[in-house]
Formats: sequence, C-alpha cells, structure tokens
Amino acid sequence: MEDIQARGWPVGQSIGTEAELMSRFNVSRATIAEAARQVERHGAALMRRGVGGGLVVTSSAVAASSRAVSTYLELSNVTIAEQYEAVRVIETQAARFAAENISESHIHDLRARAAEVAAAPDNLTLNSLAMQLRIAVADASGCPPIGLFQRALARVLTAYVRPDLRVESRDREFELRIAADLSQIVEAIAAGDASLAEHIVRNDALRRENRANQIAASRPILTKGPLRRDSPTKLAEQVAFAIRDDIAASGWPTGAKLGDEAELPGRYGVSPWVLRQAVRILEPHGVVRMRRGQGGGLFVGRPSPDYTVECAVAYLRSTGILVVDVLSLRQRIFQSVAQLAALRASPSDHARLREIAESSASRAETHRQFCALLGDLCRNQVLSLFCAILDSFVSKNLTSERHDKNARVAVIEAIIAGDGALARRRINLYLSS
Repeated sequence: MEDIQARGWPVGQSIGTEAELMSRFNVSRATIAEAARQVERHGAALMRRGVGGGLVVTSSAVAASSRAVSTYLELSNVTIAEQYEAVRVIETQAARFAAENISESHIHDLRARAAEVAAAPDNLTLNSLAMQLRIAVADASGCPPIGLFQRALARVLTAYVRPDLRVESRDREFELRIAADLSQIVEAIAAGDASLAEHIVRNDALRRENRANQIAASRPILTKGPLRRDSPTKLAEQVAFAIRDDIAASGWPTGAKLGDEAELPGRYGVSPWVLRQAVRILEPHGVVRMRRGQGGGLFVGRPSPDYTVECAVAYLRSTGILVVDVLSLRQRIFQSVAQLAALRASPSDHARLREIAESSASRAETHRQFCALLGDLCRNQVLSLFCAILDSFVSKNLTSERHDKNARVAVIEAIIAGDGALARRRINLYLSS
C-alpha cells in the first residue's frame, strides 16, 4: 500500500509481478499472495496473471480508503441512528466548507447535478444521483477527510437501507422533496451562505433518517449463514459478514468461542480455504481471533479501529493535505463529540474522566487517552472513528500542540456537569492550545 501511494496511486499500472514482489520484499510466494489478497480486499489493486500482469492498481486512493473505513463500520455493527447522527455532522461540515471555499466551476457542476436529480425518471435513479451529488458537495469542500467520510457513510448506508427497500417504501413526493432540498443546498453554497446550507442539510438528513426508521432499517437483517446481498460479491467477504452477523445476533459475547476450525466450514457451507480468507478479513479489525492448538478455535474479539485509522491516515497523507487544513474539521467534529459525551456519560464514565484529569502520563499519551474516551462516551462508533482518524493525522504531522492540562480538565468538568454547550466551547479551546 505504501508503494502504491509513493507511486501516486497509478490506476491501471502494475507495481510488479509476483516474482518481482517476492524479490523486492524478500518474502515467499505464499506471503505475497496473502498480502495481495489484503490489498485486493480494500479495492486498491488486483493480482492479474499472464503477460502484462502483476499487482495492478484498480481503483483510486479515496475509493480504497473509504472502503476500509466502511468495512470497519459495518463489521462493528453500527446502528442506523449512529450513522445518521454522523451524516448530520459530516454533511453540514461539507456544506459549510463548500460554501466558504467553492470555485465557480464547482458551482456549475453542482447545479448540473442538482438538475439531473430533479429530472430523474424513477426513485432508484434519483436516489443514486442524490448520493453522488452529496459526494460532489463533499469534494467541493476542498477537504479530503470530508470526501473520505462522506463516501464511507454512503457505502454503509447502502448496506443497511437497500436500494430495493428505498424504491418500495418511498413515494414520489418524498423523493422530489429530497431533490428540492438538494437544489436549495446547492444554491445556498453558491451564494456563500454556509448557515443556510447547514440548516437545509440538517432537515434533509432528519427526513431521510425518519424514513429509514419507518421502513424498519434500524439494523441490517441478521441471518445465519452467508449474506444474500449485492455487495460484497466475493464468497470470503460474504462469509466474513455472515460470521459478524452471527456474533451480533448473539449479543457480541467477547471471548466466547464460535467454533473449531474444522467445524466452521461445514456451518457456513464453504471450504476450509474460504473460511480462512474470511477470518483474515475479520482479524485485522479485531472482530475475531483464531487460536491454534488444543482448546483452540475461533473466538469473538473486540473490534479495534487501529488498522482502519492507519489506512485512512496513510490516504490523507497521500493527498498532500496540510495539517493546518485538517485542524478546523477536527475541532468541529470534536465539538459534536464533546457535546454528546456531556449528554450521554454515566456516573461510572465520570469516574473514568476524573482518572484522565489526574493522569500523570505524558501529554501526548494523556491526550490520546482523553480523545479515545471522548469517542467512547459519545456512544457513536462512527464519530468516534472519524475523530480517531483526524486526531491521529494531526498528531503524526504536528508536534507543536501543547495539549494544555488545565484546558483538558475544564472540558472534563463541563462533561461531568452535563453542560453540552460548555463542553463544545471548551473542547475548541483545548484543541486550539
């Protein structure tokens, strides 16, 4: 992946044959094959055989990175409420940044897209064009993290609220209302009216969430065995998501044994090789872990965002975005997270916050623990992941942040007091220190 990024993500080009890659990295054919499968899973490249073959870059950096993010979110079994709460945050920031930074060429493009949405002949086409327009707004913001997050959310929402349900459960009047909202958002952005654009975006997202709840899309259907879905199409991915769904249907019993390696292929109706590929999809995200030997088997893990954060940060670095251009977005998303933490933190959570306030660890380590705890307390896995990505990017590229202890304690006091407004204000001051 680093090699692909260093080459400028050259879609359509081979970065080396299997033999060349074995020599370059000084590893066996089996190791290169496994590495290639991992890269293929993220949609970054595909191993092709024959003349002119090799590991060929097959999709853009943002497409591969957004897939890594959306895969983690799906595997984490995020709820529809978490998704739309994140949608409101990301789409409002996309509208604001676009209104402040958009070029006239982008205005022309957004208006043309809005016209296409309004003229769509059927609900499915309209819905697809509408999502493409939202992604175009994110791109017009000039902020790569917003484009990354918007694409990831679009992928996850598609997995939860399937196109067939959207067509069957939405009347034409509802779809045309969506089209009208999008047209108004585009015009507010064109006028540079960020506040108006944000207001319309919030109403649009709320309307979409209400309809998703009306059609009982609070969670994807959990069924035993491989999923019946349009995406993913590869059998190993289908089995991976089927295992995840079985874990979710069981209440996510961390540490529990799912079965023996010899028994599981029969349960899912696949070969041992396919099962191993499915497990390799799940293990980097912490969903499961395979233990060998006596008493071994496949065990339920605790999903970890570390692998996904690393992939996303690597992508953001490849865009050449300056850290100063990420700081504003980080502040705005953390404001929402701090406010939600103030509203949702329990007394036991308050004790955890007090431990952070009294921590004697280094500034950098205490800051990392504090941000991770905020992500946990906001009770939104999507926003928590986005915060982790942004803060990791800033931390890796900016060493001058002081992470003032007094400012951090002030945020903690506001959260413990349940004062969301003050928590928003103080987290902004803390991240500016």
